[in-house]
Amino acid sequence: MNLNNLGRKSLLVFIGIIFESAIVMLVNILGAKLFGVTAYGDFILVFTWVMFIVSFTKLGFDQSIIAYVTKADVFKEEYEKNNIVVFSLLFSFIFTFLISFLLYINAEFIAVNLLNNPRLDNLFIIQIPIIFLLTFTHISLSILRAFDKINNFTQIKYFLIPSLEILVILFLYFMGVDSIALVIGKYVSLTVAIIGIFYLFKNITSIHFFKYLNLYKKFIIFSLPLVLSGLIVLTISRIDILMIGYYLEGDKVGIYNIIVQISKVSLIILSTINTIFTPIFSKLYVSKEYERLKNTYRSTTRWITFFTLVYLCEIIIFNEEITTVLGDNFKQGTVVLILLTIGYFIDTSVGSVANMNTMTGRPSYNLYSSLLVIIINIILNMILIPKYGINGAAIATMTAVSLSNILKMVLLYRHTKIQPYNIYYLKLFLSAAGSLIITMGLKEFFNSDSIFMHITIFLFFIIIYIFSVALLKVSDEDKQMLTKYIKKIC
Repeated sequence: MNLNNLGRKSLLVFIGIIFESAIVMLVNILGAKLFGVTAYGDFILVFTWVMFIVSFTKLGFDQSIIAYVTKADVFKEEYEKNNIVVFSLLFSFIFTFLISFLLYINAEFIAVNLLNNPRLDNLFIIQIPIIFLLTFTHISLSILRAFDKINNFTQIKYFLIPSLEILVILFLYFMGVDSIALVIGKYVSLTVAIIGIFYLFKNITSIHFFKYLNLYKKFIIFSLPLVLSGLIVLTISRIDILMIGYYLEGDKVGIYNIIVQISKVSLIILSTINTIFTPIFSKLYVSKEYERLKNTYRSTTRWITFFTLVYLCEIIIFNEEITTVLGDNFKQGTVVLILLTIGYFIDTSVGSVANMNTMTGRPSYNLYSSLLVIIINIILNMILIPKYGINGAAIATMTAVSLSNILKMVLLYRHTKIQPYNIYYLKLFLSAAGSLIITMGLKEFFNSDSIFMHITIFLFFIIIYIFSVALLKVSDEDKQMLTKYIKKIC
């Protein structure tokens, strides 16, 4: 695939990610606003446990199916490709049914011992069908990717599912339905997505199904270790929600979850860079153009830091206004918003370090770092949440995420002697700090609640920040990198 086609596909995926992120955030905010923070928090707590269960019921098939279908394509083994698709769906259906049945008969035990809230047993039972739907949706979407139907994948995952979910929730709300609308929104959006994907593959037929039993055995063995990797990723992103739900009331889960969504906005920039530049990094590494690889990594990391510093400073300036807009209940999340945004800023400021470790032959470094995040997060949450509530959870997550990414960077440097930092970073931080101080002073001077004034102050910060960075000069390396790859993408 040439870089122009790659750029166009990456751009489509990026637009989809932006759209989905915006709709998901809107769904979360509406859920809390329309149905109350406590009801919304209860839904999120149970749904988070559902996501963990789905990481098991998928059996790693959502990742391994891509490898097996691609391999069958290369060797022109059409029957093998079709049969592995049919087997993955059939086997996961049977396995998910058995797990769901066990969950149903043990719902009361789960509510008491895992959710630490006996009244949530009915909500847990109602969400059990989502396990079926999510399992099939994830595997089906991976089949689309395996067959290189990226446009269909993007349309369904990033546009269709979130759009249907929010429309169903709003419709049911105006029809007088309570918070169960959040569950029905999942039912409808995922069901329609599955029907759509199955329609795209309506011509797939399984021939000599039982002839490939040995292949299915190898497929399962290959897939099972991937369950652990998926579980690690999910644990890193959701363990704080589970522990808040265990120690605190449902409203705290709701407040914290929405604040997390807002603080993670800066990660979209890193996701974009990873989507567009990872194939470029890979090509440079395979071609043994190590100096260009190092320079490209440095430049992309600096541009990520440039943009995420804007978001961090704006959160520091307007944190109270943001939580006030969300509602009175969210004012207690002001400190959480700042702490988590700092943590995710540190995450982005090391750039695509995880991909760099993988491409330079050290994927185990990422595993070590991920395990470190989980261990530190669990220990700190156990200590801090009972004492400091959701602020304690934010401290735990910020600390764990920061230490993990710093460790990844240290290990990368130890192995390759590559690190992205130089005097330009000092210029960036000086520009941001100076702009922040001036803007904060301006905000205090006017002391206005006017939306127009807030927008003016927001724009003022961006102008003065860009001006100060330009005054301190951008390196020629960054200018060349940015110009070259914008042309290739656009």
